[in-house]
Amino acid sequence: MMQAAETRVFGHTQKGGTAAVMQSAATANKSGGFVQQGDATDVAAEHGVTVAQTDVPGARVTTEFVGGQVTRDHF
Repeated sequence: MMQAAETRVFGHTQKGGTAAVMQSAATANKSGGFVQQGDATDVAAEHGVTVAQTDVPGARVTTEFVGGQVTRDHF
């Protein structure tokens, strides 16, 4: 879900961004046998993910959310 949100806003997944970190954690958890393909937390499934951009004088602020909680701000 985060990969799709980042792609909508940026045109691609951000290197080192929230989606990349989430994918890395998911891969490690799957390899460790802790989760299976298609597993999702209630937070992500019910509340979703969002990438929002706000233009301020001289800058653009991008904030990424999972379940309404900020996971990353970048300027």
